[in-house]
Amino acid sequence: MSKKKQAVKSSVVGNPNPHTKKLSLSVICPDGCTADNLPDNLKSFADKVDFVSQLQNAKNELVCFPSKSDFETAGKLNIVIEQILKTSLLPHTILVPTLNKPSAKEGFAKKAGFWFQGVLERLYSGIEPHHALYSCIAFPTDKVKEIINATPAFASLSPLALARECRRQGISIDGFDTSALVTPKKMGILEFFKGWGTTAKLVKEEFVTAPLKNGFRVKEAIVNGNSLIYRFKFFALAVVGMLFMLFISKDYNVTWDEETNQESAELVYKYLSTFGSDTTMFNFAEGRNRDVNQHYGMSFDVLAVMAQKIVHNFSPDANIYAIRHFLNAWVGFFIILFTGLLAWRLFDIRAGVLAMLIMYFSPSFFGHSFNNPKDIPFALGFIMSVYYLTRTLLEFPKPTLQSRLMLAISLGVVLSVRAGGLMSFAFVIMFFGLIWLLNFKKSASLKPYLKYGIPIILVGYLLGISIWPYALRDPLHGVLNALRKFENFSALTYYELFEGVRMYIKPWYYIPKLILITAPLMMLIGTPLILLFYFKGKLTQTQKLVLGLVIFSSVFPVAYTIYKGSYLYNGWRHMLFVYPGLVVISAVGWSKLVDLMKNLSLKWVALLAFIGTSTPAVIWSFVNHPYQYMYFNELIGGVKGANGNYELDYWNQTPRAAMEWIGKNVPELFKGKIPMNSNNPVETLTTFVKGSDSIQYRWTREYEWTENNWEYAIWTSRTLNKNQILGGYWTPEVTLHTVDVAGVPVCAVVKRKAATGYDGHRAFSEKKYDSAIYYFKKAIEQEPLEEEYHRGLGKSYRVVGRYNEAIEQFKKALEIRDGNYEAYFSLGEIYFTQATLNEQNIDQAMLARAESLFKEAIKFKKNYTGAYMYLGVISMNKNDLNQAMYSYRSMIENNPNIAQGYQGVARVFINLRQTDSALYYLNYAMQLAPNQADIYADISRAFELRGDKQNAEKYRQEFYRLQGGQQ
Repeated sequence: MSKKKQAVKSSVVGNPNPHTKKLSLSVICPDGCTADNLPDNLKSFADKVDFVSQLQNAKNELVCFPSKSDFETAGKLNIVIEQILKTSLLPHTILVPTLNKPSAKEGFAKKAGFWFQGVLERLYSGIEPHHALYSCIAFPTDKVKEIINATPAFASLSPLALARECRRQGISIDGFDTSALVTPKKMGILEFFKGWGTTAKLVKEEFVTAPLKNGFRVKEAIVNGNSLIYRFKFFALAVVGMLFMLFISKDYNVTWDEETNQESAELVYKYLSTFGSDTTMFNFAEGRNRDVNQHYGMSFDVLAVMAQKIVHNFSPDANIYAIRHFLNAWVGFFIILFTGLLAWRLFDIRAGVLAMLIMYFSPSFFGHSFNNPKDIPFALGFIMSVYYLTRTLLEFPKPTLQSRLMLAISLGVVLSVRAGGLMSFAFVIMFFGLIWLLNFKKSASLKPYLKYGIPIILVGYLLGISIWPYALRDPLHGVLNALRKFENFSALTYYELFEGVRMYIKPWYYIPKLILITAPLMMLIGTPLILLFYFKGKLTQTQKLVLGLVIFSSVFPVAYTIYKGSYLYNGWRHMLFVYPGLVVISAVGWSKLVDLMKNLSLKWVALLAFIGTSTPAVIWSFVNHPYQYMYFNELIGGVKGANGNYELDYWNQTPRAAMEWIGKNVPELFKGKIPMNSNNPVETLTTFVKGSDSIQYRWTREYEWTENNWEYAIWTSRTLNKNQILGGYWTPEVTLHTVDVAGVPVCAVVKRKAATGYDGHRAFSEKKYDSAIYYFKKAIEQEPLEEEYHRGLGKSYRVVGRYNEAIEQFKKALEIRDGNYEAYFSLGEIYFTQATLNEQNIDQAMLARAESLFKEAIKFKKNYTGAYMYLGVISMNKNDLNQAMYSYRSMIENNPNIAQGYQGVARVFINLRQTDSALYYLNYAMQLAPNQADIYADISRAFELRGDKQNAEKYRQEFYRLQGGQQ
C-alpha cells in the first residue's frame, strides 16, 4: 500500500447556501483496507501510522472516513461519495448517510424497515440519521485535527465511534440522501438486530480500545480531566461494579414493605394480564395496604413479578425475593452509572469516575440499592430525567432523537413508581422555558420548544401510567389524586429516634441533618467546591443553566418537603433521589479543584485528599456488609455515636443473621414446638433461612415484649428509647448472640430468664390482682431494668387503689424508658381518678396535672385515642367546647371504630343545642356499641332538647334496660 496520500479535490455541487463554504473531499482508509475496484481518482489510502500525518496536511476539506466493509461494496461507496460531493458542505459539520422518510403511500413493511434502521446505534451514539448501512462519514478537517492531535488513539476508531466523539465535542451533524442504495423492507429489521453487535463494538472502541492504545499516562491523567485512561476506568468501574452488585444482592434481607408490595404487584399483574377483568386489587377489605399501594405506580414490583414467573418456568424453587433483589441491584447500578454520566456531561470524565466512586462508597445509599422497591426505582427515573434533560438543553436547537426519546422514557420511569414523578415533568417545562428565554434574542419563536417538549411530556406520561391501574382508570385525575394522597400521608404513624428522642413529627432540618451525618466525607467536602466551577469556569449561559438544573433538582425537593411539612420517616430514604445530584455536584467540585491546582504536586495533593477522605467509608462498607444502609459518618462519631440517638436497623436487615445463628445453635426451634417472639415481621426472619418457616412465631409490639409466653426471642433495638439502649437494658439479660454493626449490638437472640413477668400479665388479665402484684414484684427482682414489669405492677396497684405505690412504679418506668407514653397515660388516669372522686367538688389542680400527662402521652404517641378521650372529658369539664371537639374528633381520626369518639362529639353538639348533629354522631356510636347504656341516655337527652318527648322516653327506657332495669 502506498503511503503517499492521493486525494481527489472537488468543488461543491448543489444549492448554494450563504453560510456554506466550498470544501473539497479526501477519502482515507486507516485500517488497511484495499479497494482495487474503486476508480483511481477516488483512491486515497493511508495506513494507521500515516493517517495522522496525512490529516495534518489536509486543508479546507472534509475527510471521508470509510471502514473496510464500505470498500467491500465499492460500487455503492462511489455513490455515497458522489452524494457527499453534491451536498451543501457546512463547516464544523459531520455528514452521515441517511434515508428519506417513507411517504404515506408506502407499505407498513417499508415504514417499519425505515424506523428499525440503525435504532440501537442511534440511541447509543446520539447521531440522528440512519447511518447503519454505511460508516463512510465525512468529517470537517479542522475539528477532527483537534481531536486527533489531542488523542492520536482516535485515529484507529471506526468512523461511527469517531463520529460519536465529534458529537461529544460539539460538532453538529447533518445527513445526505442514500435512499437509492437500500431497500428498508429487506434490511431494516435485520439491521436492528445487527445493531447490538455494532453498539457493543462502539462501546469497546470508546472505552477499551482507544484508552489502551493511548497508554497509561499517569501525568496526562492527572493534568487532563478528559484523558482517555479515565474512559477505561469509567468502563471498568461500571462492569466490575455491576457484576459485584448483582453477586452480593443475595446477601440482603427482605424489608418491612416487600411482602405487601409483592402481594399488591401480583394483583396488579392479574389486573393487567386479564385486561382489567380481575379487580381483586381494588378489594381493600381483604388485603393489607391495598388501599395505600393502589396509589403507587409499582412498575418495578410488577416487572419483578413478571421476572419471577419467567424464572419459575426453569427453576420452580427459586426464591421470589432473591429475584426481586437481583433486579433491584440492576436498578441501583444504573443509578450509579447515570450519576457518572451526568458528572461527565457536566464537566469532564474524571468527574464521572469520581462520581461513580462516591456512589459506590456512599453506604447509606448503596445499602438501599438491593431491597428498596420504591425509592431506588424512583431515584433511577429521576436521575435519568435530569441527565437527559441536561443533554436536551445542551443540544438545542436540534436535540437528538436519543436525548428526546430517553428523556420521555425517564419521565415514564419516574412517574410509574410514584406520583411525585410529576416533579420531573415540571422541571422539563420550567427549563425548556428558561432556555427559550436565553435564546430569545436569537429567535422569539416557541415552535421548536413546543415541537420537542409536547411529545416528550405526552409520551412520558403515557408510559408512566401504562401499567398503573389506578391511573389507567382515570388518566386525567388519577395521578393528581395519588399525589395529594401522599402529600398528606396518614396511612402510618411511625415513631423513630432522632436526636435521642422518639418522635413522629420531625423538625424541619430532619432530612438535611440526616444527609449531613450519613453521607461520606468526600461527598460533603466536594459539594461546596462546585463554587469553584461556577466562578472559575468559563461557562456559557446554557452551561450555567444545566448546572443550575442539577443543583435545583437536588435542593428543591428537600426545600419543598420542608415547606409543606411533609411526613417523613425511616431516615432519608424518601429523599434518596436527590442524592445522585448532590454526588454529581461534589464530583465536579473535586475535579475542578484538581484543575485549578497550578503544578503537578498540588494536583496530586487534591487527588490524595479525595482518596483519604473516602477511605473510611470504603473500609466501613466492606467490613459491615450487608448492613451498609446503617452507616453514620465521622461527624456524628460513626454508628457508636448514633446509637441511642438515631434509628439504626429500621428496615429489619439483621434478623436474618440472627435466625441463621439459631438454625445452627438452637435447631430445636425449627421443629415448631418452642414459642419465639420478635419485634420484626416473620418474613424478615424466615425468607432466606431454610427450615425456619415452621417456627412457632408471634410478632410483638413495642411496650409488649414480656406479655406473651415465649422461650426465645429475636429483638432489634429499633423500637427502644435512648435510656433503654444506653442505660444498661440493651441487650437484655440472657442474650445468647448479637448481630453487631460497627461494634454496636443491633439485634439480639435472647432466652427468657424466667416466666414470672408473663405470669404477672396473665394474673392481671384474669383480675387476680394480688397474684399479679406478687409476680411483678418477683419479676422486678429478677430483671430490675425491664420497665414493662414496673408498669404491670403500677397498673395492679392502681386497680386495687394503692395510688401512691402505683405512681412510684410508673415514675420508675419513665426513668428506665424516656418518652414512655404508656406510663404517662397511666399516671394521668390516676390523677384524673383522684381529681374526680367527688364530682361535686373536682380538684382542678390535680385535673390540670392529669391533663398535662395525657398531653405528654400524645406527644410520644400521636394516635393515642385513650388520651384524647380523657382530654375531651377534661375540656368538657372546663366548658372549653372547641378543645373538647378537637380531642373527640382526633379520637375518630385515629380510630374510627371507637364509640366514645362519636359520643364525645355528640355531647359537644348537645351542649351547643345542635341536636341534629348530635343525633347523627350518636347513631354512629350506637352502631359501634349497641349495648352501651350511656349512649341511649345521651340520645334521650338530645330528643328531649328537641322537644320530642316520645323518643326521649323511648331511649330513656332502653338506657334503664341496659343498666339492669334500675330507674
